[in-house]
Amino acid sequence: MRRKGMWLLAVAGMLMSGAGLGQASAEGAVALPVVPVSVVRPGSDAVSAPKTGTLGNAPRVLHMVPGVNEIVPISLGHTNRLVTPFVNPDVHTTVSDAAIDVQHNIVYIATDKTLPVTMYITPHKDESVALSLTLAPRKIPPVQIELKMDAGYGATPGSETARRWEESKPYIESIRDVMRGIALGEIPQGYVFRETGAKDILPNCAQPAVGYDFENGQVLEGYNFVVFVGTATNRGGSNVEIEERQCATRSTAAVAVWPAYVLGPGQSTEIYVVRRRGETTRRPRSSRPSLVSANRW
Repeated sequence: MRRKGMWLLAVAGMLMSGAGLGQASAEGAVALPVVPVSVVRPGSDAVSAPKTGTLGNAPRVLHMVPGVNEIVPISLGHTNRLVTPFVNPDVHTTVSDAAIDVQHNIVYIATDKTLPVTMYITPHKDESVALSLTLAPRKIPPVQIELKMDAGYGATPGSETARRWEESKPYIESIRDVMRGIALGEIPQGYVFRETGAKDILPNCAQPAVGYDFENGQVLEGYNFVVFVGTATNRGGSNVEIEERQCATRSTAAVAVWPAYVLGPGQSTEIYVVRRRGETTRRPRSSRPSLVSANRW
């Protein structure tokens, strides 16, 4: 990857070097509380526990609202997997016979008791938001449950952790590390990962023969930055070079593509647009045209 103008960060060298990324470590086993079955009352938004043997081991997605308890089935006597939107989350429980193991954003849980267990999952060292779960052990295969938060809830989770991580280094270095981590498939510390929502104001890229798709993309929300991940596809009949500045607006901090910026016919690449949180994404009512090229301000 190369540097072009002020919109593209040179990610390729950083991808190869591996510098600048910390590795989250597991916190060790944490015990879970026991809740009598008689006090468990699933609400309208709860996921009811299925009958024995009715749930397979296919991954499931659970849309969470912070502070709202969800009741979900897990496998009795086997390890279950919770995919959280937090990096190295903290699990808050009381003592029980169940145990968990935290690996990056994954929470593994196993119990050989039939009584439900409860937990709050929060971003690491950040109590601004909590995901509340009641886990109901059943005689079913091991399950994977992906915990997601819809658009509108992503600005709060992990914000304090993200702020400390972003502001622990110079501005440009912070953006560079965000770009590099996302290109490697990682989630920056404290960032919330989710799919694009209906309320998102998506990047507006325009380039002849190139099709941009952010509607089916991803969003990673930090404290100062929001990163939109989409795709760019060559719709023409000859090679085309992706022009990152075609996605730039007043609120854009950086734009980059990976793994390729020159695409053959039909080829696609990922494109990352880093937006500064809180700044307008609209063009001003008047602007000065560039003397040398088209200007998207």
